[in-house]
Amino acid sequence: MRILVSAVVIGLVVAAASPVRLAAQAPATAGDMFDEWNQQAVRSIVTVAGYNPPVANIHMAIVHLAVYDAVVSVTGRYVPYSAVPASPGGSIDAAVATAAHDVLVGLFSAQKTDLDARLTSTLAKVADGRSKRAGMAAGARAAEAMLKARAGDGRFASVPFTPGTLAGMWAPTPPAAYVFPWIGSVKPLGIRFPSQFRPAGPPAMESAKYAEEFNEVKRLGGRQSTARTAEQREIGLFWTDNVTPQWNRTLLAMARTRGMGVSERTRLFATLWTSVADAHIGCWNAKSYYSFWRPIDAIRRADLDGNPATEADPTWESLVPTPPYPDYPSGHICMDGAVAEVVDSYFGPTAPLAVDSLVTNTTRRFAGAGEMVKEVIEARIYIGLHFRSADVDAAALGRRTARYIMDRYFLPRSP
Repeated sequence: MRILVSAVVIGLVVAAASPVRLAAQAPATAGDMFDEWNQQAVRSIVTVAGYNPPVANIHMAIVHLAVYDAVVSVTGRYVPYSAVPASPGGSIDAAVATAAHDVLVGLFSAQKTDLDARLTSTLAKVADGRSKRAGMAAGARAAEAMLKARAGDGRFASVPFTPGTLAGMWAPTPPAAYVFPWIGSVKPLGIRFPSQFRPAGPPAMESAKYAEEFNEVKRLGGRQSTARTAEQREIGLFWTDNVTPQWNRTLLAMARTRGMGVSERTRLFATLWTSVADAHIGCWNAKSYYSFWRPIDAIRRADLDGNPATEADPTWESLVPTPPYPDYPSGHICMDGAVAEVVDSYFGPTAPLAVDSLVTNTTRRFAGAGEMVKEVIEARIYIGLHFRSADVDAAALGRRTARYIMDRYFLPRSP
């Protein structure tokens, strides 16, 4: 059951351009070092550096993996991601703060002054002594190991991509360069290689399935659609919020509500962001591989697709601006599928899920993450950004990626 709390629509904003208002996040619990540095990571990566998903999510993973390793080196409760020396007796809070700080400084040297000040203020809450020093050393080692492991991993590499000119091949509409094609070539954090879970591909343009999906998005996703209901429009716009802070604050609220301690939170968020990052890497790899056109181009040029059940409309526009990268599979839903698999594993498939949007200023509630994924699939059609197959196959890619990672990483230590 989905409950719409309010219905105030604030405009047409796509995820890549959605503003981040961190004041909307609940403040960190007093003394909870993880919450403070988790939200600092969002500030540094999204607000200050200006990274949008999926670029932001890869960097969120790098930060949270270092924090996880630092905490594990102190507690010994879970299998570490990287090989770092054990630091029994160290302060968990000092380990968290130092690891997050050092990775963020390593990634964003221009923010060093502000990050140093934040580290000083947060470490002041930890009692001086051997435990604090040991925790700081653990955090520094974990950060150093993580930064070394991700050096030369393919982030921001120059990856050539030539847009297609034939029917069915993606070309930027409106004219723009392919945004971060390098994502699909980045060294994954957990899966074996970027194409490991590559989906089967979009339907053939001559098929009845393609025509069905074409006519669905043409009817419901156009800017001037008369078939789309007010609720469908609201749902579509709801899911144009910036998904990095949106899912971060959602999972943080769930962790708080269920009383997760710092050790459990570090494990949850390492799992979350590693799964999401690799889902995006696999997703962009598939986008470049299939290079399938977006609905806006397909509908405007339908006279070239060879399908008698489609009809061109040269003036058709999607409800929100179409992002400059191929349709298949959906980047948003690759992430949502990974999130859903993590939520199912940590909280259960019927765990209540409440997600808010800073675009519509509403909260939507779901009886489980699976229900959420079903809605997002529809939402991307309601705003005209994707064909249905791009959404459905993206959710499967995200889920398979997260399941693979959770079966192999972040496991409890054997007794």
